[in-house]
Amino acid sequence: TLRIGFFITCITCYVQMLLDPISRELELPLPPGQIFVDFSNLNILTRTYVRRCAVTILMCLMSVLKYMRHSQTYGTLAITLTYAGAEIVRFLLMFSLVNLTFTVMGMLMFGNALEDFHTVTSSVQTLMMMMTGEYGYQNLQVVDERSALTFYSFYVILVFFILVNMCAS
Repeated sequence: TLRIGFFITCITCYVQMLLDPISRELELPLPPGQIFVDFSNLNILTRTYVRRCAVTILMCLMSVLKYMRHSQTYGTLAITLTYAGAEIVRFLLMFSLVNLTFTVMGMLMFGNALEDFHTVTSSVQTLMMMMTGEYGYQNLQVVDERSALTFYSFYVILVFFILVNMCAS
């Protein structure tokens, strides 16, 4: 029933986009003297539509996994994911909490000097790159050597060695 609700909201959002006055009355090329068309409302509707469609597709995938229990090969995967679901949620909660803490720390310590820690989004992306080894210690060391050593060491030890290995076991 939840999937049907999301599907109906996707259709409603799509109809709203089609009925938006700007999308119905837009003439190209623009009339002489008109140099700007306000697409902000249409942009919000489009983003909402795309996000709701993504959630609906994810829910459909979950329901397909539910029906794969009858297959011997894929049934093992579905049963394993069902039993491990609570542990996966706990791990993701712990990982998100630790990552959010280091995101704020990185913004406070390095945000003024490094573009990589300037916003929350860029900080999260930088931390993910740091976890995979794509972002090095040298970039942080330029700002403040002592803070960089502390931040990088704690992040690598806590996230990589503890959380990732906790997930693997």
